Amino acid sequence: MGRAYQNRKESMAKTSDQKARVYSRYAREIYVTAKSGGVDPTGNLSLRSLIERAKKDQVPTHVIDKAIDKAKGVVDNARTLLEHGDIAGLKEELESLGRTQRMFKGVVGKSA
Repeated sequence: MGRAYQNRKESMAKTSDQKARVYSRYAREIYVTAKSGGVDPTGNLSLRSLIERAKKDQVPTHVIDKAIDKAKGVVDNARTLLEHGDIAGLKEELESLGRTQRMFKGVVGKSA
């Protein structure tokens, strides 16, 4: 193909990697925020401001929706465990939430 093709391919790969890094960081932030404060942006101000920042940084809507849906599944699971009186399962779910938040803080601290 040639040198111009190779340069363009490398440039596109570099840009794609940078975008993927930004998208995944926002997805993790949205997931943890929605998981801890509720999945409804109207009731969770930190989630709303985070979504606005993500949109300002041109994060695709499907990435935001996917992170919220993932958190919604975890919240619904915890609610179901609570309704059925499964205290051990609920305790495990809450410990998982704590691990996720500690892991997230470690990742953000390294990249920021």
